Amino acid sequence: MKRLQVYTYRAQPNTIESFDGIAQKNPCPETTATCLVTVGFVKPFELIDNTTNYIENINGYGYGCIVIQEKKAKRSEVTRLFNQKIREEKANGNNLTVKEKREIRREIERKLTIKAIPQETEVKIVFDVKQCELWLSCSSTKHRDRAISLLMGIGFDMLDRPLSVTIEQDLTYYLSKPDQLPDDIELGRTTSMKELMHSSTVNYRSQDLVSSEIDENIKKQKEVKSLEVEYKHSVWLTLKSTQEVTGIKYDVDRVIEWLSFSEDETNDDELHFWRQRIALSIELISHVLPRIYEMFTTLHTDNAFTIESRN
Repeated sequence: MKRLQVYTYRAQPNTIESFDGIAQKNPCPETTATCLVTVGFVKPFELIDNTTNYIENINGYGYGCIVIQEKKAKRSEVTRLFNQKIREEKANGNNLTVKEKREIRREIERKLTIKAIPQETEVKIVFDVKQCELWLSCSSTKHRDRAISLLMGIGFDMLDRPLSVTIEQDLTYYLSKPDQLPDDIELGRTTSMKELMHSSTVNYRSQDLVSSEIDENIKKQKEVKSLEVEYKHSVWLTLKSTQEVTGIKYDVDRVIEWLSFSEDETNDDELHFWRQRIALSIELISHVLPRIYEMFTTLHTDNAFTIESRN
C-alpha cells in the first residue's frame, strides 16, 4: 500500500468475520455488452490459494480487495477506424457535417467497447475494527469513489477522516518552520506549492527543502499542496491537500527493527510470505498514521500561529 485515504465507518456487527460474509455476497461480476463497468470483491490471495477468505484476518486487521472491471475502447484504435471511415466517405463524394462525424466516432467507440477485454483495477481495503476505521488504497480517485459507492451501497456508513481541515495552511507552516515538527518527523525532499489566486504550481523534487527560494515562495503567499516527510529516518510519505497519504516507502530492515516485527523466515510458502509482507505494511501504517494525525492536532492545540519565512 503506497497510497491511502482514511475513513471512519459504522457497521453491525463490527467483526472481520461479518465483513467476510458481506464480501462473499458481493463478488465482482463479469462485464457484459450491456454492463461495461462492474465493481465487487475478490479474494486477495485467490491466485495463490483459492481456499482463502474474501476478507483475511491479518494480525487483527481485515484485509481485502475490491476490483473494478471496465470495458474501454483504445483511443488509438478508435481514431484509426474513424480516419479510415472518413477517407472512405470522402472517396465516395460525401461531405460529412461535424455532427455526422461525431456520430460515426461514437458508433465506432461503442462497437469497440463491447468487444474490448475488460481492464481490472484493484482497490486494497483494510478494516481497523478496534478504531472503526478503514483505509482505501488505489492510484485513482475515480476508482476509489467507485469502491466507496460499493461499500455505502452494501451498508457501510462512511465519513472521511481528514488529516486537517486547514491542511494547506498547516503544511505551509511546517515547511516554513521545520523545527516545529514533532519528534521523529522531519522534512523530506519533495514539495509542491501553488499560488492562491493563480494556477501556477512550483515543484521541488529530491532537494533540500530548507532554502531561501522556498522562503521567497512562502512570502509570495504560495501554499503547500503536498509535502514529503520522513519518520525515524526509515519511512517516507507525502501528505497531500486532498487528505491523502501517498508515496509511502520504507527501509524494510530498519522498520522491522524498531517495530520489533516478528518475521518467520523458516516458512518459504508463498502465501505465508505475502501475508507477512502485508502484515508488516499494515503494522507500519497503523503505527505511523496516529503520529501524522497528532502532527496536526498538536499544531491546533497550541497558540494561534502565523506563517512567516525562516530567519
